[in-house]
Amino acid sequence: MFGTHNVLNVGNQLQQRSWINLKYIKSPINYIGNKYKLISQIEPLFPRKINKFIDVFGGSGTVLINTQAEHYIYNDINPYVSSIFEGLISQSAEDTISQIEAVIKEYSLSITNKEGFEKQQQDLIAMKNKISTDITVMSKSFEDIDFSDFDENDLVYFDPPYYNSVGSYNDGKRGFEGWTKEHKIKLLELMTKLHKQGTRFALSNNLKYDNPYLREWLDANDFYTIHYLKGDYVNCNYHKIDRSKDFEVLITNY
Repeated sequence: MFGTHNVLNVGNQLQQRSWINLKYIKSPINYIGNKYKLISQIEPLFPRKINKFIDVFGGSGTVLINTQAEHYIYNDINPYVSSIFEGLISQSAEDTISQIEAVIKEYSLSITNKEGFEKQQQDLIAMKNKISTDITVMSKSFEDIDFSDFDENDLVYFDPPYYNSVGSYNDGKRGFEGWTKEHKIKLLELMTKLHKQGTRFALSNNLKYDNPYLREWLDANDFYTIHYLKGDYVNCNYHKIDRSKDFEVLITNY
């Protein structure tokens, strides 16, 4: 249905997209796992035409706002993060900035990094100038999302917490579940199900962190491609990589 197992280096693929030289937008939401530093390598690996694009672990929204699609779905299990994102896209940048400045004034807050605050305002304005108005915002576990109507014209993007990493979102103390082996296994099962129903997906991950469940899934399937980002790992092997270094990858089934 899709391409067979392959390993690719991103370096020679960046010229494939006619809009590759456009400036990528940084989300004003500063959130752990932000893909802004990698978006220029991730986005060109997405299909040229996307009907529905869903960012299942939306976070800052950086990937979503830099992806071209007809319709968008943003999801994050953390309701505080998803509500911030929804607020940013539902009102003007001027109104948002005015509200922030009003809070600063009301509580006599000091701006210790005025330059950073001004840059964040610029990021917000840039996002509002580029972002689509056709965005549905949700706050669900990936297990509770209905993917039955996603097909070969859509793209499901996963950027889950990295298993065995030390991210604070993994500890289960943020008002929602932590990221456990059960979650990882269910996510891999979902990826297999999506492939069988003909739906395209892309998974961000870092092979620095040993993940036996991902390794077993990779060994058991042959319908995926591993794209090694940063262009340094063209000949590396999952089982032999130097885990003292970052090995950011994008795994796709198309």
